[in-house]
Amino acid sequence: MSAYHGYTIVVALAAALLSAAAPAPADYADYVYVPPVKSREAYSTMPRAQVTAYLKQGYPRRVYTQYAGKNAALQAQAQRYPALVVATGHAVNLNAHECFGPPAADGAGRCFLAGIASEGALAVRLRVDLSGLQDGESLWVIDPTGPRAFGPFTAADAEDEGVWLPTVLGDTAVLLLRTPGDALPMLYIEGLSHFFTLFEDDAEKALPCPIPANCDTDPAFREVSTGVAMLIIAGETFNQVQCSGALLHSLMGSGLQPYLLTANHCFSGNPRPNQIDVVWDYRAAQCNGSGAPALSETPRSRGVSFLARDAVLDAVLVRLDDAPIASLGRAWFGWDTRTPAIGNAVMGIHHPRGTPMKIAYGRVTAVNVRACLDLICMRPVYQQTTARWNEGITESGSSGSPLVFYDGSYRILGMLSNGNIHHCDTPESNIDNFASFRAFYQQIGCYLKDGRICSPSNTGADSLCVVSKAFSGTARALDGFRALRDKALLSFDAGRDLVAWYYRISPVIAHSLDQSENTRAAFAAYTAPVAALGLCLEE
Repeated sequence: MSAYHGYTIVVALAAALLSAAAPAPADYADYVYVPPVKSREAYSTMPRAQVTAYLKQGYPRRVYTQYAGKNAALQAQAQRYPALVVATGHAVNLNAHECFGPPAADGAGRCFLAGIASEGALAVRLRVDLSGLQDGESLWVIDPTGPRAFGPFTAADAEDEGVWLPTVLGDTAVLLLRTPGDALPMLYIEGLSHFFTLFEDDAEKALPCPIPANCDTDPAFREVSTGVAMLIIAGETFNQVQCSGALLHSLMGSGLQPYLLTANHCFSGNPRPNQIDVVWDYRAAQCNGSGAPALSETPRSRGVSFLARDAVLDAVLVRLDDAPIASLGRAWFGWDTRTPAIGNAVMGIHHPRGTPMKIAYGRVTAVNVRACLDLICMRPVYQQTTARWNEGITESGSSGSPLVFYDGSYRILGMLSNGNIHHCDTPESNIDNFASFRAFYQQIGCYLKDGRICSPSNTGADSLCVVSKAFSGTARALDGFRALRDKALLSFDAGRDLVAWYYRISPVIAHSLDQSENTRAAFAAYTAPVAALGLCLEE
C-alpha cells in the first residue's frame, strides 16, 4: 500500500473518530403501563383444575440425595460476587423409560407422569433434551405446590445443548408427557439444579434496611415498578444465579415489545436465551414485607434471543417470549440517554437475595467511572455511574436492576453492575456502580427508536478494541499500550476521561477494521500513537 493511500485511510478514520466523539442530542422515552387483568388463568397455560386432575393420577418419584441436609453449608460457600449463586446441580442422564409411570387416558391419546426430586431443595430446575419428541407430543413441567403447569414444550423448542425448564418451588418437579399415540415419547433428562437459597420463609430477616417496594406510595411508582423482574439464570455445571432486570419501552410500532435490560455479568460462558427464567410480581403486598406470593402464583417469561451484549459496559438486552399482564398490570420503563449530573436524585428497584422487590433512594456521585467486577479487577468495566444510597441498600441478587431518575419520570439511566458491601447503619458508604444506559444505547437504539442504527455488540473485549484489531499478533506492542494506560492515563482525571471517551467510540471503529485487512494494516502503520490511547483491557 502506498503512503498516500495509508494517509487517506488515517484521515478517514480520524474523521470518524471526531464524528463519533461529537455529542448527540439526548433521546428519551417515558414509561407505558397496561392495567391489570384479574384472572390468574390469563397467564396460565393450563387450568388449575386440569393440573390437579393429572396429579391425582399419581406418579413415580425419583429422588436424589446428594445435597440433603446441606443447604446451610451450600449457602455459606456460595459465590456472591459478581453474581449470586442460588443453586448447585449435577447431571442425571435419564431417559423416559427410567422414570415415567404407566400411561393414563388423556382424551384421544395418552399421558405419562414422573417426579424428579432433590431432597431438601427449596426449588428445582431441570434441563431436558426435547429432540426426540414427535409431531403432536408435548412436555409440561408441573409445580405441585400450586399446582401450576408450564408448557407445552415440543420438538420445535429443542436446542443442541438442551432446554432449561421453568423453576419449580419445593423439592419435586413433575414432568407430564402427552402423546396422541400409545407409546411413551422419547425424552432425555440431562440435569437437575438444587436450590439452596431463594424463596425462603425467613428471607426478610437478614437486614432491616432494604425497603419493601410497597412502602413507596407514589401511584406512578406503583405502576412503573411492575416492569422489574427477578431473573433465574442457568450457569455452568448446573449452577443457577439470581439477578434482576427491567422491561424497556420501545418507541417503534406499538412499543410493547418484551425487551428486558440487565447486566452482562449475570451470564457465564457462552449463554443461551433459554437459560433465563423470568419471575414477575414477586413483591410483598404490605410495607412491612408481608404478603409475598408463592413462586407458583407469579407470572413467568422465558428468554428467546440476545439482542445485544457488552462485556465492557456490563449490559445486556434480551428479547423474552412474553411480558404477561397479570393482577398488578405491567409497565415498560422509560429511558434517558442524557448524562446524569452529580447530585441527581435516583432510585433503585431490585430483588436482593431472591427476596420480594425492594427499593433504595440516593444521589449520583460520579459519572464515567472505571470499576471492577472482581476483587483483583481482572474484569474491569467502564463508563459507569456511581450512586450513594441515603435510604435502603442493594445486596447480592440485585445485579442488573434499573437505576432510575427519581424526578417523577422514572426513566432508566443505568443497570446495577457492582458495589461495596452495604451496612444499614452507614448509608454514607453504601455505594454502587451502574452500567451506563446512555453508552449501551449505541448498540440497542435501533430496537428502541426509528432511524437509529445499532453499532456492533461487544460480547468480548476483542470485538471492540481498536488496538487489538490493529495490532493483532503483536503482543509486545499491546502490553506496552496496557502499561501506558494503567500507569499513566488512568492515574489522572483527564487521562481517565480520554480512556472513557475511547471506549465510547471504539466499537464503531473496530467494526470498520473488521471489514478490511488493508484498513487494519494501514491503521497499525500510521496511527500507532493514536491507537495507544485505546489501551484495551481484555487482558
